[in-house]
Amino acid sequence: MSGAPISTRRAEKRRRAADSRESPTGAAPIALVGDGVENPWNARTLLAAAQMFGATCRFRDRAGLAVAWAALAEPAGALPLLADADLVTYAPLIACDNLPGAADVYGLPRAPGPRPALVVGNERRGLAHDVQALAGQRVQIPMFGRGPDCLNVAAAAAVARYHLADAR
Repeated sequence: MSGAPISTRRAEKRRRAADSRESPTGAAPIALVGDGVENPWNARTLLAAAQMFGATCRFRDRAGLAVAWAALAEPAGALPLLADADLVTYAPLIACDNLPGAADVYGLPRAPGPRPALVVGNERRGLAHDVQALAGQRVQIPMFGRGPDCLNVAAAAAVARYHLADAR
């Protein structure tokens, strides 16, 4: 890390501090994990949403996000990547997708655990099968009426994260 630019070291220091911070309720903040997100602008919005809640956001790059991120005219620092092996360090892992058996996120109590993370997936392909298998809780944002069957990944993450923020 000592050879990293100062802005990268500062960003990593802020991410580590956010990981260790507790919410006013005493619970660990719910981190965001983007799984297979393709669009770097969605990644920027996910990072901003996590920051709004005082949490971290990392990405499992299954769809070339790091390359798209680097190609941005003004990248917002280094893309915080999550190694596949590090996914198991989150507990509970909360999968947000239109999955069988997913509960509506509104009013749902959050499963207890020391290091929670809300995982959102690619808008077309959803969450990877390994994430689905590791998830201790599955939530969805119910869509009423006719029209789209899902929200943009960044919008869905912000809505779900908001509703889980004070859930106990």
